Amino acid sequence: MKNKITIFNLLVFYFIILAVIIFGLYLGAQQATSVIFETYNIVGDELEFSLIDDKLKTEDFSNINYDTVFGNNNEVWIVDSNGKNIYSHRGDTIKLTKNELQYLYDFRNPKYTSLVDYDYNGKKIVSVTMEYVNQEELNKIYILDNTGKVLISNDSNKTSFTQEELSVIKNSNNPYGKYEFTTNKGNKYYLITNYFNAIDHSFDTIYKQVDQVYLFFMIMVIGVVLLFIFVIKQSIIKPITLLKEAISEFKNTKEGKNIKYKGANEFVSIIENFNDLTTSLEEANQLQKEHENEKSKMLSNVSHDLKTPITVIQGYSIALSDGIVPKEKEAIYLKVITDKATQLNELVNQFYEYSKLEHPDYRCKFIVTEMREFLERYFDKKSSEIDLRNDKVIVDFVNQTVFCNIDILQFTRALDNLINNAVKHNKDGIIIHASMEVDEHNVYINIEDNGVGIPKDRVDRIFDAFVVNDDARSNNTSGLGLTICKKIIEMNGGSIEIMEENYLYKARFRIVLPKYKKS
Repeated sequence: MKNKITIFNLLVFYFIILAVIIFGLYLGAQQATSVIFETYNIVGDELEFSLIDDKLKTEDFSNINYDTVFGNNNEVWIVDSNGKNIYSHRGDTIKLTKNELQYLYDFRNPKYTSLVDYDYNGKKIVSVTMEYVNQEELNKIYILDNTGKVLISNDSNKTSFTQEELSVIKNSNNPYGKYEFTTNKGNKYYLITNYFNAIDHSFDTIYKQVDQVYLFFMIMVIGVVLLFIFVIKQSIIKPITLLKEAISEFKNTKEGKNIKYKGANEFVSIIENFNDLTTSLEEANQLQKEHENEKSKMLSNVSHDLKTPITVIQGYSIALSDGIVPKEKEAIYLKVITDKATQLNELVNQFYEYSKLEHPDYRCKFIVTEMREFLERYFDKKSSEIDLRNDKVIVDFVNQTVFCNIDILQFTRALDNLINNAVKHNKDGIIIHASMEVDEHNVYINIEDNGVGIPKDRVDRIFDAFVVNDDARSNNTSGLGLTICKKIIEMNGGSIEIMEENYLYKARFRIVLPKYKKS
């Protein structure tokens, strides 16, 4: 099953994973930050004091670590309900009146009190506002006359303010706040500290924690991005590197090795094509070497086959020209020269025919031919030629009209080469049997003889160029006859094969041609 992963799908998948991880880290950072700020909201009321509340109740004021709650430089005082100083931490004794204590910022029930004077129709009016931070109580507003009597208010419990109270409220710009607690002995005390310093310390603690959270978040994001880059590199750079190394190796050695890779479909396809290309190039290189070897062998064989008759012709001609041949033998010498010239001409013709068929521009001239009639006409003519050797031709063609699209001239040459091969490699008096069979798709032409047959060690190479049927080339055949025969048959769309010998015939060839079908 073909891999369906593409580079686009792979990148989309990785980006989704990256986005999900970063979004998850972001949500985690948000959640951690929310927890920190929720903790701060409680700190403003009681939580920070709860860290020292138990020790406050024991009245062991000197052994309390105030710095962890209020910061390293903040001052702390313990006073009673009348404002009398009981204990001081990092500061001088504080002096507060009861009214001043009453209007200090309250950590348990935070509120801000403000006073504004203004004239109304020539009368002095005072406005006092108490704003509660936690909004558990309604803000209180008081409109007073110049004596402190409440004229209008949403608080029915308070009917007037003393001048001392108004003075404290008007001048209540001190930064201190109070935290009320009751000791185990039943004493009611107030812890007094610098409100702003305490808040600053709380915020410092919060932002340090938030900074740590986001630092961790950034480290995790950077780590995830680096991991993402590594994975992308493995998915994309790796196959490119494999291809680069394989190409370099092939360039240097002319030999390639198959690359094994699983991943994105585009890279799999490219690597498969590269593997196919290197295989094809290796096969082409091997084929080129074989062709070069064949070419060298052909040149060697051509020179050998031409040398023998030329040597004879040259030697006999010199002998005749020098007058060293007796008169009564001159005719014999001339006959040998003529025979060798004929043989030489035949060799040259075969070399020419072979080279012509191998040329890439050569084209056959096909004609739709009725095969039974063609074969009967051919073997009638051929019988008269080989009867001179006391050889015999037996034909057995099926009585059926069948057509093939062939080059008549070249196909005749192929049959000639088969018959001539049987005649040349056997003694006089052999029987050549030709038959034709037909099935639904093909025409089968069988040519057999009862001669010496084909040596088993040459059966697989009998159609190769320059392979002859004996160990020496003394019979002066080129070894191209069957090669040309096979080439012509294949150019006509057919094939030729050697069949096993039987009790009647030793050398048995079968030609297979496709039947012609009208389109």
